[in-house]
Amino acid sequence: MRYHVTNSSYFDSNKYDSNKMKAVIKQEGGEYIRLAHNYGWSNQPRVVCFNVRSSEHATKIENALRKAFKTTWISISKKDW
Repeated sequence: MRYHVTNSSYFDSNKYDSNKMKAVIKQEGGEYIRLAHNYGWSNQPRVVCFNVRSSEHATKIENALRKAFKTTWISISKKDW
């Protein structure tokens, strides 16, 4: 399954630190970690995308990201674009 770290309003006042996100995702076992334009549109910012083995694994990665960034406002979503 392919997921991405949502570029939410949290990042209006905080840096979307893709390098830190990629390191956390890799540490938690995420695979094929890449940057892609949000929604596949070239006029959108790049977001971190990655593969996971299961939805439980995705939840584990989401929790690790929240812990690393010290906020509950970071979320991931299935990449459906």
